[in-house]
Amino acid sequence: MKLTPRLAKIVEAVPKSMCVGDIGTDHAYIPIELINKKICKRSIATDIAQGPVNNAIESIKREGLYDDNIIEIRMGSGLEPYEVGEIDTAIFAGMGGELICDILKEYPDKVNSIKNFVFQPMIAQEKLRKWLHQNGFCITCEYLAKETYHIYEIFTAIHNSNNLCISKSENNSNISTVPNQLHTINNSTTLFINNDICDELFYEIGMLPLKKHDMLTIDFIKSKIRKTSKIINGMKKSKSNNLKDKIINLEIKLSKLHKILYDISN
Repeated sequence: MKLTPRLAKIVEAVPKSMCVGDIGTDHAYIPIELINKKICKRSIATDIAQGPVNNAIESIKREGLYDDNIIEIRMGSGLEPYEVGEIDTAIFAGMGGELICDILKEYPDKVNSIKNFVFQPMIAQEKLRKWLHQNGFCITCEYLAKETYHIYEIFTAIHNSNNLCISKSENNSNISTVPNQLHTINNSTTLFINNDICDELFYEIGMLPLKKHDMLTIDFIKSKIRKTSKIINGMKKSKSNNLKDKIINLEIKLSKLHKILYDISN
């Protein structure tokens, strides 16, 4: 079974686990690949609607994994179908960042019992990063995946019990937030210091530009520049005085993005 680049990157982000929960599994392609690659021993895949649940059951039957109950399919919303301590890794992919935040807030006991988290928010990535940072989580690794013209953001997280955050890019280069350590991109743009976010831009672009200067990261920053420029131009066309402060803030953000692009391109 050949996965799309997005799904393949999600599978790559999953650590070795006993039991992985795939929330919003759809066709159960991720759990099947995790089992086939021996990344986990068992998986519980869930979805909110009967249609995707039926699709998932058919998929695991085709792979010969149905009778052994290695992959269990359940129907339900968010973390509702899971018991406390039943999974050690949870995947939240293909849904919005705000919805993921709502699910995490709704089931604190279940969330606290999960060791590893893999997120692939379709929208509102910055809101999810901010919520995680403000609620005792550490983002440990970040990835990008491109399909046609769309770049997807994938990141992993753990509970930040020691107030020490170690993050890795795909090439395993560490970046840690420890006392008196400042993180910049070639000394031009400070994003965070001492585990405190200095710039809201961090929530939008994450840590990849600090560590991984490949073409996909460059394309990712370029996409942020295009999006921000489009918003600014739209606001200027409206000629509303109420948007003046917003335009100024967006132009500051745009300037920072251009500096980041320059630094990672040279």
